[in-house]
Amino acid sequence: MSNVASIRLSGPAPDATGAAMDQPVNPARGRAKCFGFIAAGTVAILGVVGSFLWLIPEPGARFVPRDRVTITAVARGAFEDYAPLRLEVTPEISWRLDLAQSGRVAEVHVKDGSVVTAGQPLLRLSNPEFELDLGVRQSNLIRDLAGLKTQDQGLAQELETRRGAWEDLQFAAEEAAREANLKRRLHDKGILSDAEMQTLTARAEHAKARADRAKAAVERDERRIDAQRAALREAADLLDEQLAQLRESANVLLIVAPGAGRLTGFDPQIGARLTEGASLGRIDAEGRYKLTASVEEFHLSRVRIGRSASASSPTGALALTVTQIRPQVTNGRFQIDLAFAQGPPADLKPGQSFDGRLVLDEPGDALLLPVGAFLQETGGSWAFVLSADGASASRRDLTLGRRNPLMLEVLGGVRVGERVVISGYDDFSTATRLVFTGKGPRND
Repeated sequence: MSNVASIRLSGPAPDATGAAMDQPVNPARGRAKCFGFIAAGTVAILGVVGSFLWLIPEPGARFVPRDRVTITAVARGAFEDYAPLRLEVTPEISWRLDLAQSGRVAEVHVKDGSVVTAGQPLLRLSNPEFELDLGVRQSNLIRDLAGLKTQDQGLAQELETRRGAWEDLQFAAEEAAREANLKRRLHDKGILSDAEMQTLTARAEHAKARADRAKAAVERDERRIDAQRAALREAADLLDEQLAQLRESANVLLIVAPGAGRLTGFDPQIGARLTEGASLGRIDAEGRYKLTASVEEFHLSRVRIGRSASASSPTGALALTVTQIRPQVTNGRFQIDLAFAQGPPADLKPGQSFDGRLVLDEPGDALLLPVGAFLQETGGSWAFVLSADGASASRRDLTLGRRNPLMLEVLGGVRVGERVVISGYDDFSTATRLVFTGKGPRND
């Protein structure tokens, strides 16, 4: 320990302490290095903060990858005003087979798909209760008719009797007058007394008075009985009509073809019970066809009888004309019938369908914007319109006019060449501004 202490007290040797390697320190240079490190760190922090702040959108703005939207430019061109149609070939004349009376199927005379003629029996029903009731009603009507005829015959006989009585009185009056005339000659010659002549004259006058009264009574009876018989004839005619209807009702159990054509949808089974009003199918007249189509109710006020339409069939283009409009709207659509302007193609078949167009107006110059999914959210009242540099898009009100399945007529809100986001707005429908990110396709 004493040796070590002595060495430290006497001082180390130059080679042992490394004094030759030590250099003097400059205080100003050290401070500069420190400030440089601080400045670099501050710049880095500011850069990170700036980047973070840039990623925070302004109020109402939304960052959207460019490749997730569809963008197109507003252009000027000819707007084709039409409504799309899905046309179906249907018979021009059809007869529905609906039952007027319930019953059980007793006989089936034809098969589904058969070509039938008017009046041809199709099937026969059995309904014992109906037939029994029909027989009772017919019997009652026949009895009532017989009673009316009996009354009519009684009135005719009464009138004939009264006429006979009057004729007898008339004859007696004439005989009394003739006898009085003959006896007057004898009275004038003094052969017949005045008393006898007065008796004869009074008798003749009395007979004539009775005959006149009988004639007046017969005339009254004729008017009365004629009126009664007329009423009886009217009642009899009504009963005859009812009887004819009842006899015709018996035929409702035999179903016949109301017209000539092909029977479709006809599949009754022997023994099956069918209710009144049940449909047995229909008969389609062959060789006479029309087209039917449904149209969006949006176009109802613009469709008119005589409007032109076109369609593409397997044999070529077809020119059509609207012949009937059914304005009842079902599920947002109404029905129209169309006829072939130049006759139907020879190969048409019922049930065949193809696409067509209903012309609503002549083509006209307009600002055009393609139809897009954005209409589902906005209804066409507004859209996102791109800025001049294409880096963002702002919400802007639109005014749209007519539309077809492909194009919209723009009346206001954008100018030619401006670009619009036409894809769906589901993810940013509440935003007022879109900021595009990435380098995806611009779609414009």
